[in-house]
Amino acid sequence: MADFFVACFSKRATGKRGSFQSELRYALDCARHLPLEEVFFIPVRLEECRIPVRISRELQYVDLFPNWGKGVRRILATIRKQARRSKGA
Repeated sequence: MADFFVACFSKRATGKRGSFQSELRYALDCARHLPLEEVFFIPVRLEECRIPVRISRELQYVDLFPNWGKGVRRILATIRKQARRSKGA
């Protein structure tokens, strides 16, 4: 299993059926097996679009627009924080 799953949402991706949706379901299922304080699933919006209710009601997401750099720094900070937490466990 991967350490993190970064789910990238766009208008096109959220409207598609198929592999994107099944990958989301699989990643959410993997996240359910981890301790609640552990970060695994990181939703990211590439543009203005809707996040599925099942995800937006339970998780915070990161916007990569209008400031891509700020969004990427936020993702990296989350990953680094989790890595430090994991080392201390």
